[in-house]
Amino acid sequence: MQSHLALNHDVGWLLKVAKRLLNGGHDVGSFFENNLPLIIYLYLPALLLSKITSLNILLSFRIYIYILASISFLICYKLSKRIFHNAAQNLFVKRVFMLTLLYCFLIHPAYLFGQREHLVLIFTMPYFFMMAIRFRGEEIKASSSLLIGLFSGLGFLIKPYFLLPLILLECYYLFLQRKIHIFRTEILAIVIVFITYFLCLFTINLNYIEIVLPYIWRWYYLGNSYPAFDLMVNGRSLFCLFLAVVFFAFPKKENIELLQVLIIALIGFWLSYFVQGFGWSYHILPAFSLALLIAVLLFVSVSIEQASQSLKTSILSLSILSLFFILEVAVIWDDYKKHELSATLLKKWHDELLLNKTNNAVYALTTAAPFFPASYYIPIKVSTRFSSFWMLPSMVKWSYMAKTGISQEQRERDVKFLGDMVAQDLRTIKPGLVFVDVSPKKWLFQWIQKVGFLQYRYKYLPFNYLDFFSQNQQFNREWKNYYYYKTADIDGTLYAIYQRKQVNAVAKNLQ
Repeated sequence: MQSHLALNHDVGWLLKVAKRLLNGGHDVGSFFENNLPLIIYLYLPALLLSKITSLNILLSFRIYIYILASISFLICYKLSKRIFHNAAQNLFVKRVFMLTLLYCFLIHPAYLFGQREHLVLIFTMPYFFMMAIRFRGEEIKASSSLLIGLFSGLGFLIKPYFLLPLILLECYYLFLQRKIHIFRTEILAIVIVFITYFLCLFTINLNYIEIVLPYIWRWYYLGNSYPAFDLMVNGRSLFCLFLAVVFFAFPKKENIELLQVLIIALIGFWLSYFVQGFGWSYHILPAFSLALLIAVLLFVSVSIEQASQSLKTSILSLSILSLFFILEVAVIWDDYKKHELSATLLKKWHDELLLNKTNNAVYALTTAAPFFPASYYIPIKVSTRFSSFWMLPSMVKWSYMAKTGISQEQRERDVKFLGDMVAQDLRTIKPGLVFVDVSPKKWLFQWIQKVGFLQYRYKYLPFNYLDFFSQNQQFNREWKNYYYYKTADIDGTLYAIYQRKQVNAVAKNLQ
């Protein structure tokens, strides 16, 4: 299935960043990435596998994710023997549940395969299984809990938000035990991962801490968060909330400890989705995956338990579960068709970007990610240090907001810093083509206005990239080397294409 899907654009960019880091690059100078560096470190093994085996990077990356998923699944399967009772009925529930877990690892992510939220699910599931055993009052071997803690710690630290399920579970476990158990082996292992990561941040990634992180703090979230109501009524979000209600509605439950762990983890991941405030589909992926697991565990268990007592209850439970999976198949199929590796789209890119044998570099001024995944399928060299200009919408919205906590002087410094970086890229890399987003509705430039009770109006703010960057003298000097060539609509975004004056071979191929 994955071979027919395009590589996720975020994953494609982060693999580029990981490659630059592996080749001696560093934050700010080689890439200006808003994600915490851990995800870049986690992608490095895929690049090393590609280098050692000479396999295509896409194949190497997928093999690497399959290996991680297999490790996680095998650990969970071993732990499941202590969670599910040996009764024949419960063994059937276990098999269905574990198959659903495998589905959540390998098929359900679809286009989000390898995303940060996909990885956190893979890394943390062994910890959730282990906590289900601890909730039953049973012990885990120190060696096993150490390995699970190290493995799961990598997942919880991918984003700060992913610590929420860990915190909620540990608080609930503290409540159950009525005494502090913070020195358990797995917690110490997670702390070791955190300290090691912390030291790396302040040695390898010092520029990220001192330059990029403050920039993110000021310009990533300002004016971009969706209304709370819109986040809650998202289809997948509603499914998660519905499963939470259903959980508390069932008076008697088999495998209660595992269900408790999963529902607490679901709440934690749902809160991480809600706190981030964007409503993007991949943000809800961990919570939605856990909701699928809870649905299977609840309704299959109930249908079997009630089969001998009430045929109607059993049929109703199976019908509800079937409805869930019909909806799931519909969602996955829609996602699959949207992101299927499109020969038409790649041909469109090929027609617009077909370069000569010198493989000229390309650059883009946009909040979209135009070169991903295209750059993995056609011969272009992505030269930008930015995944996209994610900071620009907030810089524009700043002037529409009464209170932001950011002074005009600070904004001017940040704008100049950004313009200087772009000018430096144009001067040192000399990209042959620059794509400038001229769409009337630019991504993330929507201004959200409340017009009534739970009613909001989305208005796209006007913005011109060249007008914005032309305020920078260094940019103006470098931009004199470019002239307008043509306008092209690529994947729904309108780009004005500018060509470097010294590059003539490209023009012949674009005609």
